Amino acid sequence: MARDNHRISFDMSHGGGSGFRTLVAFASLTMLFGVIGSASSQGITANDVIARHLDAVGGLKRLDAMKTLRLTGTVTPRQDFQLSLIVSKKRPNKIHVEFAPPGGQSAFGSYDGETAWEINPFDDLPDPVIVVGSQLEEWERTAEFHGPLVHYRESGHKVVYVGVEDGREHLILTFKQGGDMHLFLDAKTHLLVETRMYRALRGGDMTTITQRFRDYRKIEGVQFAFEREETAKNGHREVIKWEKIEVGVELDDALFALPTTRTDR
Repeated sequence: MARDNHRISFDMSHGGGSGFRTLVAFASLTMLFGVIGSASSQGITANDVIARHLDAVGGLKRLDAMKTLRLTGTVTPRQDFQLSLIVSKKRPNKIHVEFAPPGGQSAFGSYDGETAWEINPFDDLPDPVIVVGSQLEEWERTAEFHGPLVHYRESGHKVVYVGVEDGREHLILTFKQGGDMHLFLDAKTHLLVETRMYRALRGGDMTTITQRFRDYRKIEGVQFAFEREETAKNGHREVIKWEKIEVGVELDDALFALPTTRTDR
């Protein structure tokens, strides 16, 4: 896969990242909850905010009971083009992504807890390519089963509570790999409604990536966002819609393992 602003022939990037990173990032953000630190704003602590959030999404006990997830749906990287999409996740930190155009070849990407690899026929890369550097770090954090907030201390992340803005509770998460994510929870429902991150474009310029989460539904007593819209200041827009989310499906470790034929990058 290409290493710049458009890693595949259609624009599925984060406005400056890989199509794979777009998809796995949403898989992680489908649920974003957890117990955060004790930073406070005007007397309200992050723990207060997150306690309400956890209750709203179904509770930490239910989250911890989930061992595997499979999300099936579509991604629309532009108005006239749609791809099928399957994301599979397995505790503690395994993820596999597959997407394909109608009647076309599939692209694959996976992380097994140590190694990330990608196969992308759209970029004339029929063999698996080992992912390294910042792209590997992206896979590592998106492989976190329920996203970076759940058990964030064990993952090495840091979170602060900023306050309420326009009816939304604002948190800032700093990843252990570096980089910040701004998260906004609806002050009434306590569900995640928006995130913002900054991404590098070709040439080093930065753009703001905004993701909005809609259509929450309960699966096994836990709230999942079935729709995510992503926009960027460079005009990029993408929509992912899940048709089905399955909990507790059988996922063999071989699904995530690096195939025998490989290319290092």
